[in-house]
Amino acid sequence: MNESFEQFVERMSHVKKTEEIIVGPRYKGDTRTIFEFEGQCCWLETCDMPNYTERLWREIPPMVVCINAVMHPPSFHWIHSRLFYTKARAKMLAKHYGAKFYEDNYPREAGVWYYLWFKEFEDLMRLVWDIHTGVFKAQFGDEAKEYQSCIGYLEEVG
Repeated sequence: MNESFEQFVERMSHVKKTEEIIVGPRYKGDTRTIFEFEGQCCWLETCDMPNYTERLWREIPPMVVCINAVMHPPSFHWIHSRLFYTKARAKMLAKHYGAKFYEDNYPREAGVWYYLWFKEFEDLMRLVWDIHTGVFKAQFGDEAKEYQSCIGYLEEVG
């Protein structure tokens, strides 16, 4: 591979979204846009970007819209779909990649699976690059366990 990290980031910045999902009420403005970067699923989450339709403009006073915009400014963040086993491992990886870590909501085994949350695209791309080039596996190894979701499992045992 003759591509530099900077070239990789530039190339990945042109990847088209594969899907966009509205999360929660349509007017609230929370979306999840899905991207595939070198076979790695990542999400761009947008919060508080309300889409006021003509109907909502008639129902919501303009002052309320302005106050909401000031009190809840829009935010964007990136999430890598890969989950990491144990809080200690997630914390170490978050520090290494300039991310935050949060507990996953849907594991079969609660309290031990975490995902990384990135404010900057370049920080996410460092993780994607390291996984793509094999640096991640060489430096941090594989997960101690395989992730299992509770979705579907609860229906099977219930």
